[in-house]
Amino acid sequence: MLQQDLETGHESRSGTATFALELAKLDAELSRIAHRSTHLPQREACERVQIEHNAAGDRLAAVRIAVEDLDAQVSRFEAEIDAVRKREERDRSLLKSGATDAKQLSDLQHELETLERRQASLEDSLLEVMERREELQARQAAETAALAKLHTELDGARQALDAALAELEQSRRERSSRREELSASLNPDLVALYERQRAGEGRAPDRCRVIDVGPAGSRSAAASWPGSRRPPTTMFCGARNVEQSYCGSRVLSSESHHRSRRRVAGNPGRPDTARWCGPWTARPYWRSPSRRSAGPPTTSLNTAG
Repeated sequence: MLQQDLETGHESRSGTATFALELAKLDAELSRIAHRSTHLPQREACERVQIEHNAAGDRLAAVRIAVEDLDAQVSRFEAEIDAVRKREERDRSLLKSGATDAKQLSDLQHELETLERRQASLEDSLLEVMERREELQARQAAETAALAKLHTELDGARQALDAALAELEQSRRERSSRREELSASLNPDLVALYERQRAGEGRAPDRCRVIDVGPAGSRSAAASWPGSRRPPTTMFCGARNVEQSYCGSRVLSSESHHRSRRRVAGNPGRPDTARWCGPWTARPYWRSPSRRSAGPPTTSLNTAG
């Protein structure tokens, strides 16, 4: 009967371990899915096409504005040319009527010559502007075609991205459903412990570190310590949660939580005690002068949390 109970307990622990490993595997797969969803090749392609589409749209907008400006210039030149032609026709009518004296006749002829030169200049300017407008209109047509092509590519890239995301979402739902089933079948305390470890509260400490601690309990240089004696040094072994403090020839060891730090410092006259809390954060605590002691350095228990 005892053997049967032992075998049953062993099978139960083995099954729990299997479920826990599968739970960790599912979490790893869910993390990979979340990472892939933000680093999909389809997403990169979609973003690239989107950038090109935006740039093409900006170029087309700039060309359209330039064409509109040239259209306004063409309209202005055409209006000025039309006004010059009307003025020229009126002067020619007066000149043909013969109802002018010699002085008016000379003025009309001079004005007609000026109007002809003005009209020729305006027509040359109009021709130049119209040529520039034709070039911009051709460029506008090319940019419009390029934008339409990029719009089609963007639609395709978005569809490919949506399909890839839908596939990942389906995979995520399947694994999330399986994870919920596993979590429900495990011991709640075990699941809570696993979640804390997964969140980082129970991760292993860092590797061993060696820190020099000066006479005042701070991480000062060894030069401040008398040359005849070895300066105090603290080594924290994260793998074993063990802290060893070296002061001269004495070695003290203390078991401590990996989030706590207890440091020992000394000076040639008498040893001092320092209390250190948190990773790399110092809070020194020195014994009062009335509590002198010639004994070895002591370790102050970390009760500050």
